[in-house]
Amino acid sequence: MIQIVFFGCGEKAETVIPTASIDAPTSDNTGAQSYSVNISGYAFDPAELTIVAGDSVTWTNLDSVAHSIVADSFSSDNFSTNESFTYTFDATGVYEYFCGPHPNMTGIITVTK
Repeated sequence: MIQIVFFGCGEKAETVIPTASIDAPTSDNTGAQSYSVNISGYAFDPAELTIVAGDSVTWTNLDSVAHSIVADSFSSDNFSTNESFTYTFDATGVYEYFCGPHPNMTGIITVTK
């Protein structure tokens, strides 16, 4: 935790404690949004996600072993703990994916217009 303390002449000290934000979809000036999928306990969370064409998904590895993302139209290299992989989905469709080293780990991204 980081604390910032301000002092002034004859005033009480004020402590400011930064707050953390919850991962929520974010957007840029094009209207595209970014979504997060965590990899933890040898599973994707969420395992299924519905987004709009132009949106991106970032997978973040929270496990202590390397994982990858493999789909018919895209794939990542293995990435380690606290590393991420981001992919932008430009075309509509259903994208089934799995982890290369652990093919029993599966997920689905559904992209709509």
